Amino acid sequence: MTQRRSAINRAIERALLVVVAVTCMVSSSPQAFAVSNTKESESFRAQNDVLYSDDSCSSASSTLAGNANTPRNTGPADPSCGEQGYGDGQKSQKNKDQAWAFLKSKGLSDIAAAGIMGNMAQETGDTFKPDAVNWINCVGIVQWCDRGDAMKKYAADHGKDWTCLSAQLDFMWYEMTETAESQVMGPLNAATSPGEAAMTFARIYERPGENEYAGRDTRADTAYQEYTGQNPAPVTPSNTLNGNSPASQQCTTANNAASTTPGAPGQPAQAISGDCPALVDRLRQLKDQGKIHMSAGQFADVEKCGGSSCGAGVQANTVRVLIALAEQSGTTPTIGSLNSDHYCDGAQHGHGVGIDVSYFQNDPEGEKAYKFLYDNADTLNVDKLIWGSVNQQGWTPMPGYQCMFHGKPIDCYTTYSDDHGGGGDHSDHIHISVKPDSGGFDGSQ
Repeated sequence: MTQRRSAINRAIERALLVVVAVTCMVSSSPQAFAVSNTKESESFRAQNDVLYSDDSCSSASSTLAGNANTPRNTGPADPSCGEQGYGDGQKSQKNKDQAWAFLKSKGLSDIAAAGIMGNMAQETGDTFKPDAVNWINCVGIVQWCDRGDAMKKYAADHGKDWTCLSAQLDFMWYEMTETAESQVMGPLNAATSPGEAAMTFARIYERPGENEYAGRDTRADTAYQEYTGQNPAPVTPSNTLNGNSPASQQCTTANNAASTTPGAPGQPAQAISGDCPALVDRLRQLKDQGKIHMSAGQFADVEKCGGSSCGAGVQANTVRVLIALAEQSGTTPTIGSLNSDHYCDGAQHGHGVGIDVSYFQNDPEGEKAYKFLYDNADTLNVDKLIWGSVNQQGWTPMPGYQCMFHGKPIDCYTTYSDDHGGGGDHSDHIHISVKPDSGGFDGSQ
């Protein structure tokens, strides 16, 4: 889904999600009803956990005709709006073909197009329903959640209902080329297999829950085979996102020193040395041990250690801070965002030196993590620390601690207004910027 959600919400959704086909009830009974008004039907779906619905049904069209897997077109008369109104288990080859043709018409490679198709298939349960709505009101072919209202407005501004497939495809392309979501284009076009393209599109554009990545790559392979008649490119070390990939070996020679023994929790940090593959392997162990919580997309950034671009990858110093937080801070941090799951801001996150750690203001565990980072800033190459709300002028994270800029204490409000684009609420996460591995971007713009 094009929205990140908490593990608790995802667990609730998995437990409660029930596919329901809303049909018209024709009866003389006063309880009979027909959901026809768009706003009314949206309200009905939101209150009754409806995943799929048919808002255009009538007494003459409440029964599907033909094969059970052949949907009828109950949508607008415009044929570009695709087939709609079909129920659980039904699929639309027509909609699938239309989506593929659209992606190819935009000049995307077969690999990139298949990657997006894999996500559409995942989000709609292989149905390619443009009128799909889930229980928390995520809508459409890629299940827009927080961006759903923008999609609906875009469709209306172009004279179409939001359930129209062509309107949704046009909006998706608009996001991919004219908004902050355009950060997906470079990594998507650089993908060397349908599976990699699918996971790239998921991490950067869809941004689903941590447990919602599986299946997108295999669905992309299926789409690639269907529309090209060829088997997907085999997965090789050159096109995977693991610690042995070329991108992960771009750390400088200075990063190849022997590792040192980390300090015990609560003790002063010691430098964590090692090249990118060693750092990635160590962080993977800590993640598997439950000592740090990260999404699959965030760890994919880590696996691109040493070579970062806007939308993918982190620097080695970033990985060192993540390891130090997990090993030495006495906390179990949850990472809010790194690079690809943060808007491409052209600054810390976009250059692979920015970390957001999810702690609400005044959380005791957050205070422990903040003090560790603050006290060991020089050793950990920390350049900037921010925590709290921009609206609290004069506020400091805790007595004796301030925010940090260029490794020096600074008033938090000044840090926001002078250095962070005029502000931004950081009351639910600690922002960390690290110094780059060597030269170039100074990590503080």
